[in-house]
Amino acid sequence: MHPLAGKPLVDHVIDAVQTLSPRTVCIVYGHGGEPVRESLHRPGLVFARQDPPRGTGDAVRVALPSLPRDGVTMVVLGDVPLVRADELAQLAEAARRGHVGLLTARVPDPRARAHLRDAAGR
Repeated sequence: MHPLAGKPLVDHVIDAVQTLSPRTVCIVYGHGGEPVRESLHRPGLVFARQDPPRGTGDAVRVALPSLPRDGVTMVVLGDVPLVRADELAQLAEAARRGHVGLLTARVPDPRARAHLRDAAGR
């Protein structure tokens, strides 16, 4: 529920996902995640509780009963607010053609974060 640009990170992700007009959006939350569930009042959202947390694969497992059996299933992390709707659309289209898609990032200098951490004394 950490805010970015006036709304929680997960809201940015949900906005991008909903541009694809999905039949179902399942939000997986864990222990202490009730505030997430209580704050997301949007039509079409369903919730699945993962307890105890066992990683992303297990989160998908607990979401499966809430998802349609046909079509494309997309796993999107709720703390990646800069994912763009057009990128998600490309992944969905690849899946519809029978491919598996994976969205990654390439950063110009991955050491930059470590350098900033070191400069901050952390």
